[in-house]
Amino acid sequence: MEYTQLGKTGLQVSSIALGGMNFGRLEKNTAFAILDKAHDLGINLIDTASGYGPSETIIGEWMAKAGNRDEVVINTKVGWPTGQGKHDRGLSRLHITRQLEKSLVALQSDYIDIYQAHYYDGHENLYGLVRLFHELAESGEVRSIGAPLFMRSYNMVAWHYLAQQYGLNSIGSKLLTTSLLSRGMYNGDTRHIAKDYDIGLITFGTLGGGLLTGKYHSKIPYPEGGKEMLRKTVEEGKADAVVDAVTEMAKELDTTVAKLSFAWVLHHDFMDSAVIGASTPDQLEDILSAREIKLSEDQFTQLKEVSDKHYIW
Repeated sequence: MEYTQLGKTGLQVSSIALGGMNFGRLEKNTAFAILDKAHDLGINLIDTASGYGPSETIIGEWMAKAGNRDEVVINTKVGWPTGQGKHDRGLSRLHITRQLEKSLVALQSDYIDIYQAHYYDGHENLYGLVRLFHELAESGEVRSIGAPLFMRSYNMVAWHYLAQQYGLNSIGSKLLTTSLLSRGMYNGDTRHIAKDYDIGLITFGTLGGGLLTGKYHSKIPYPEGGKEMLRKTVEEGKADAVVDAVTEMAKELDTTVAKLSFAWVLHHDFMDSAVIGASTPDQLEDILSAREIKLSEDQFTQLKEVSDKHYIW
């Protein structure tokens, strides 16, 4: 496993991160086994959120059992609904501070390595948000601040400017989507701003939410147990062109659609880590073998050109 410093956070993170969003849908022992496998493979960055059901609790129990909290870099998020109450969602000071304390309890830790808002929609006062995250970092409960997901690049610049103007802690990392079906790394100026302000980049959604696993295509029956949220996209054939191109090249390279899709993401040299999820330990180990696939520039460009024409998000 390769490691790199994540922007100006000072954190050394693995080039591949483990996504914990699906842990609540798995048997606890299976989730523990996946976390064990990730640790054995050298993965030290784990992505989760207070809105991911019992994900933080499972990770916390695993770290307590393994006694390895200091070896793990936890990236968690706040803002998604966690209940039915009026203050059980959003980016108010009340919700954020309340959820931070709950996340610390769930993770059985007295600090979080990277803390960020799940989104920023412009409704919250940006200076207030910058000030609040600064206070959390100063308290020691948050070690570094991540930029909100789906934050526009000009708001990232504004966050940096406000922090600099008032002597506050600023953002040190950013999560954004990148796959052959999404354009997070290419839309706007985010990656250029990240370079200018020394903000580490972590990419997620690397298999297009599951569409690039090789299980989905409009010409084959929708798989039993498949994600219902993907059904309409699949049945309307929106991903077919990309899936067909990846399938054809995967046959030439004697690999799978999932591994080739992940290898294409890993080919980007301006990101620090790529998040991948798994339902079993073997699945995680298998997808990580994508690191052995070395795409030529022609192969990378060939897939990118198809993606440029047919991406969904």
